[in-house]
Amino acid sequence: MMCTDLVGSTSLMDKHGDRLWDEHRRALFAVLREALEAHGGTEVKNTGDGLMAVFGSVIDMVECAAAMQLTAAPTAACCGCSPCDQFEPGRPPFCNDAVGTPGGLM
Repeated sequence: MMCTDLVGSTSLMDKHGDRLWDEHRRALFAVLREALEAHGGTEVKNTGDGLMAVFGSVIDMVECAAAMQLTAAPTAACCGCSPCDQFEPGRPPFCNDAVGTPGGLM
């Protein structure tokens, strides 16, 4: 499972206002979703300032995360990757808050 996070989204919203923050988020999500499609990922949840996705293979997931970091604003997004064993039957998937470095890969 992959989780992305718009690092510092609350401070960005406070600094630039709702409209500009939402424009930035939408532009970033468009880039992230293009990478998901190119690497066979499936978006399973939108967390407001991030996306959660699953992949058919760990290799596809890691390659997608690397592509996201190269094409998204490197200072804005953080991608966390984890094997898909975090799913529990009957419960939605979840990601803990990203604690990585902006532009980093956790």
